Amino acid sequence: FKYFEYQRMGRSIHDFIVNDLSRTYIQLVRDRIRKNDSAVGYVLLRSIITTIKLLAPISPFVSDKLYTNLRNYPPVSEKSVHLEKLPRAKNGLIDNKLENEFDLLRNVITDTLALRDNMKRNLRWPIKKIIIVSDKNVSLKNNLNILKKQTNISEIEFRRNIDGVNYSVEIDYRSVGKKYGKLTSDIATKIKSISVSNLKKGYRTKIKGKDIYLTKSDIRITPILPKGAFGIATNNYLIILDRTEDSEMLVSGFTRELIRKVQDHRKFIKLNKSDKINLKIYSEVKLDLNELQRKVNARTIDLVNSLKRSEKIVIRGKKIQFSF
Repeated sequence: FKYFEYQRMGRSIHDFIVNDLSRTYIQLVRDRIRKNDSAVGYVLLRSIITTIKLLAPISPFVSDKLYTNLRNYPPVSEKSVHLEKLPRAKNGLIDNKLENEFDLLRNVITDTLALRDNMKRNLRWPIKKIIIVSDKNVSLKNNLNILKKQTNISEIEFRRNIDGVNYSVEIDYRSVGKKYGKLTSDIATKIKSISVSNLKKGYRTKIKGKDIYLTKSDIRITPILPKGAFGIATNNYLIILDRTEDSEMLVSGFTRELIRKVQDHRKFIKLNKSDKINLKIYSEVKLDLNELQRKVNARTIDLVNSLKRSEKIVIRGKKIQFSF
């Protein structure tokens, strides 16, 4: 506000609503939302109202409409959002260490999901194993359950190093160029001959009689995947994904696909969540019937040899029919 850079504020609000609140927080608390967890409701309401107040100076009409639509909730105490004071940050509640840990976790989740997209395997199908190579594994281990749940990975192995990894080493030309000008290209050449272990905490040297000091942020060290590995490499970590599937994983994948189709059909015929169904299934593949019965709220499940009037799906070339 102070410098009238409203475009930066708008982008920050958009990033918070889309990435932090919608794609991250709501994904993590979906099960708690279904259970009507009041703490989740409080967080969402406070987040939305605070965001509306921040939006008011750059989008006065939309923000006021949103605000008045929420007037039945206690945090909405004024007739108009423009009568509210702008929110201020509470520095005592800011935990930079926690935010950095969660940024790392979110990046690992995003990259793992991108690998799934590359191999055309959606979240309903489990991945056998991934290996994460990083010197920041402690924070990832602290959030292991979230990582597994958000990526549907059966096993996650953490390592500090792995055989066959090479590294690409470059300087940040912008920051180094500002400090050392014409010596920048000489510095870039110099560090390529230095071992990665000697660069991770920064590097000191002398070039053409001038003392050079490069900080960690001046040096970009990017691992390169071992030959034949499927994964992704970044400055902070390396992910290697095992693409093999066993029979248990296939059963889980086919079952999850069928659960989704049955749930969609329940909604189509306007059943309530509490309504029980008697499910009949013809399937060319093995299914986890206990999981299926629990997730679709089935009173009974009968496996039959044929179904005349039924919903039909084909998954990976295998036919499944169901009716209820």
